[in-house]
Formats: sequence, structure tokens, C-alpha cells
Amino acid sequence: MRHFVWAVLILSVATPVAIWFIQGGRDATGQRESATLSLSNRPSRFCPETAKVVAVKTATPTTVHFEGQTTVRQCEIISLPIDQLSEPIEYQIFVQIDRALAFRAVVTGPVRTLSMPIQLGDVTGDNTINEDDIRELERGLGQAELAAQLDIDGDKEVTILDYALVRLNQGAGVSRPDGKLWSVL
Repeated sequence: MRHFVWAVLILSVATPVAIWFIQGGRDATGQRESATLSLSNRPSRFCPETAKVVAVKTATPTTVHFEGQTTVRQCEIISLPIDQLSEPIEYQIFVQIDRALAFRAVVTGPVRTLSMPIQLGDVTGDNTINEDDIRELERGLGQAELAAQLDIDGDKEVTILDYALVRLNQGAGVSRPDGKLWSVL
């Protein structure tokens, strides 16, 4: 009787693990499991649709381990391929989002979740928030026809709040580790 109980117990644990392994790490909905990166420090109405992601192993920083473009869910969640980040080593994950500086996270695998603050204000798309961005916003302040191009905080207007974000977030963005332009993805 005791052996029967142990066999049932082992099977009840081993079966779901085996099914998960056979399915290739899929969750209960059938979606592939993924690591998640949450964007923090964003205005509530700023809702990026996509993000470009490049990852390298720190040991080989100029060799791209994986790259791609992904949908940003719920305005702040970026899914990363968990199977590409499962080794117990250090990874560098580079992310670029429109109107924000590209940023880099350094994490040790296996990666499950991480959170990164974003800096908004790159309206020229050159991965630097500088005087060019300020001039563009000064030109567009109060001009409704430029809102789609210059609105930073997501309120569908070019206002002093957009200007303030550019002033506050001046600085240099992070280049791709392989030296290519972000527009390649």
C-alpha cells in the first residue's frame, strides 16, 4: 500500500513537469513561457506599442545572442525569450522604445523578471536627448498638427510637460552592442 501511495505521488508531480518539458516550456494557456521586463518611471498615458530588444552574453559583449522586436503589453511589459536567458551567466539586455532613450539591463540568468526605469524625450530618434530634441519641442509647443510626432507623455498634445520631460532626461542613450543602428530591427 505504501509503495502505491508513493507511486501515485511521484506520478502526480512528474506528469505535469513532463508535459511542460514536452510542450517546450509553455504556460497553461499554451503560450511559450517568457521572462518579463517591466518599464517603470513612465507617465501614466505613455503607452509604447513595440520595443526592440538585443541581448548579449557579458562574456562575448559584441556578439548578439538574440534580437527582435516585441509587443509591449499593458503599456509596460516586455516579454523576453526565457529559453535564451536560462544559463546561469551574466547577460546584458538592451531595449529601445520610440521617444525614449535606449537602455541596458545587466542580469544574471536564469532571468525571470526585471524592472527598468525609462527616460523619455528622444523626439528626433537619434538615441540622445539633447538640444535638438529641445528645439523640436519648442517649435511644436501648442501646435496640434505636430502632436503625433512630438507628444512625449501620451496626452495627444505638445505641452510644457513634454518640454519638461526632455529637459529632465537629457543624457546619452545606449548604443547596440554590435555597433549597428537601432533602426536595423
